[in-house]
Amino acid sequence: MKRITRDHTVPLDQRYRMLEPVAEVDLGEEFIVETINFRTPIIRTPADANPPVYRERQETGPIFVKGIAPGDVLAIHVEDIRPEGHASGGWWDDPKVASFLPIDAETVCFPGGLRARRAMMIGDIYVTPDAPDRVNPWDNGGNMDFKDVAAGNVLHLRAEKPGGLLVLGDLHAAQGDGEV
Repeated sequence: MKRITRDHTVPLDQRYRMLEPVAEVDLGEEFIVETINFRTPIIRTPADANPPVYRERQETGPIFVKGIAPGDVLAIHVEDIRPEGHASGGWWDDPKVASFLPIDAETVCFPGGLRARRAMMIGDIYVTPDAPDRVNPWDNGGNMDFKDVAAGNVLHLRAEKPGGLLVLGDLHAAQGDGEV
């Protein structure tokens, strides 16, 4: 199965603007996408959650889907999401320090002893729009942080560029109903 590695990320200032695909897949082909964690490729220790140099919130892509033309709707089937390492994000005591959040098969452990059921989801997924300054989640996707973009579900996004130019990342170990 084709694997698109976390080496192919979109810098934050280039979101919705990257036009050169990092990979091509056939329509209907299953493939694996690796992403980076909140600030670093893999978080194994609390120090990893706050590295001195990092690529904050970079997503993997864009991925060219052969056979997709502008106006076509991509049906993106999320088959599985497997975490590697632990989670981070947000702050607990210091707004400049991301929290280290241990995760296991069932739970996410927050500072202070709070635990939540692990429910992996994709926070940011989109097809590259024609006009990067006009990004509508109902058309192109984006940083939706919608908990149902998860394994077993299908997301439909309308392509505006040939191949759709799919980009995804910002995976969450758990998510409430949107950003609140």
